[in-house]
Amino acid sequence: AAACGTPEPGGLRPDHVLAVLAALAPFEVVGADLVELAPGLSLDPAASERSIETACRYVRASLDLLASSSG
Repeated sequence: AAACGTPEPGGLRPDHVLAVLAALAPFEVVGADLVELAPGLSLDPAASERSIETACRYVRASLDLLASSSG
């Protein structure tokens, strides 16, 4: 993520993170976390926007997972 203070070179790609969240659907998930989105750290406005959009997708997928686990 361009808008992150501590990027992880070679880390998970966004589609992999979403696949992991989807794979957790059969389990009871009781918490989720998204850490350190800092759009102001990127010198590239387009990269910051992509980071924000990615974070929104992660949060939405996490909330959907939590909602399905509670019902």
